[in-house]
Amino acid sequence: MQDDLRGLKENVIVGRLIPAGTGFAHHEERRRSQEDILAAELQELEAAASEAAAAAAGEEPAELGELAGGESGEEAPEGVPAS
Repeated sequence: MQDDLRGLKENVIVGRLIPAGTGFAHHEERRRSQEDILAAELQELEAAASEAAAAAAGEEPAELGELAGGESGEEAPEGVPAS
């Protein structure tokens, strides 16, 4: 068995100050940036899922309709149904 807290227990028993919480700001920022990355990935996955559901239902997602030239009279790209 290995003691990873060597010195900590002795300092607590003797009543010395221990460096508790050092580096907290670094770890908090790291956690926030990871949450931002995961939130962006979730939004991308939800958008892809809604596009797939619309394609399966035979409907055209609103964003693709605008890009496909639904209003401007241009031809739709291959694989995208024209409105």
